[in-house]
Amino acid sequence: MPQGKSLSIAIRAAIVALHLCGQMPFKQVAVSLHINKKTVYQVYRKVEERSRSPRIKDMLTAVDQGNGVYEKPAVPQKHPRGSEGSERLKQRAVKDEEHHQRTFPKITREAGIKIAHSTVYKLMHEHHNLYRYRYQSKPSLDFQGKLDRL
Repeated sequence: MPQGKSLSIAIRAAIVALHLCGQMPFKQVAVSLHINKKTVYQVYRKVEERSRSPRIKDMLTAVDQGNGVYEKPAVPQKHPRGSEGSERLKQRAVKDEEHHQRTFPKITREAGIKIAHSTVYKLMHEHHNLYRYRYQSKPSLDFQGKLDRL
């Protein structure tokens, strides 16, 4: 999996051009572009695999091929929008006043769905626009109370 930001098309094209036309070794390309040597090698290797021939024109055409916008995520969501589990959680959360006071993790346990606490808060917010806030444990002091404390 990628660790950081992906390189722009211009930088990938520069890597290919410097290595092919400039006859620079990967280490020198990495130093001149201020990029990790391993990253330079991996970019060149991927472009080389995608290109039809080792000519510079074909290599530069292959630079842009790796930037596809994917329709589906690599790992599908366990509880996508409109799924049975997501709808069951929403129905329980808005069921009655007693359920309005419960936290989302409690509602999740009651519904019998195994999901992380942070995920259920995110899911309820994004899918159903529902929020839960903790009440203050103690009301703030009024003006007279503050004066008494001083």
